[in-house]
Amino acid sequence: MRVWHLTFVAGLGLALAGCGPASTPNRNPGGSPPADTKAQVGLGDEPAVLRGKMLGKWTAIDNGKPVSYEFAKDDTYKTEADKLKLSGKWKTLDDKTVELTYTLTDEQLAVAKELWKMTNDLIDKGPVIPGIQIEKQPEPKMENAIKLRAAVNGDELSLGPQQLKRAK
Repeated sequence: MRVWHLTFVAGLGLALAGCGPASTPNRNPGGSPPADTKAQVGLGDEPAVLRGKMLGKWTAIDNGKPVSYEFAKDDTYKTEADKLKLSGKWKTLDDKTVELTYTLTDEQLAVAKELWKMTNDLIDKGPVIPGIQIEKQPEPKMENAIKLRAAVNGDELSLGPQQLKRAK
């Protein structure tokens, strides 16, 4: 099984483990980022700065397969990885964290449950990645929210375990 799928399933499982509604609202819902984002740092608008930097399309190659995320001003996003296509809402929670919410179709839920079962079976057998212990995850559901660490450095986006580049 590919590492990306295990990482995605582990992240999906963590999201399913109880990520409830965010307690911090998006401070700039649907609007454009501040004109001078540097002036905003330290003034309580760090989520807006991260949000402004993340807008647009980001791509990477994972195990020879393209991966993409597209973050829009209207708080929606789309992601594609191999055969997985998701879309939903996104918001910045602080200057280092984003929350992605999405709904799985019946077909996607069936695949997620299959991967969940395989992942938990592997966890039962011992560490999936040497030296890293992963907890068993709850069963996937249709409505999901996942919180990921995020940072933008120039044309590079770190989103959870992935490193992406801004699409040209």
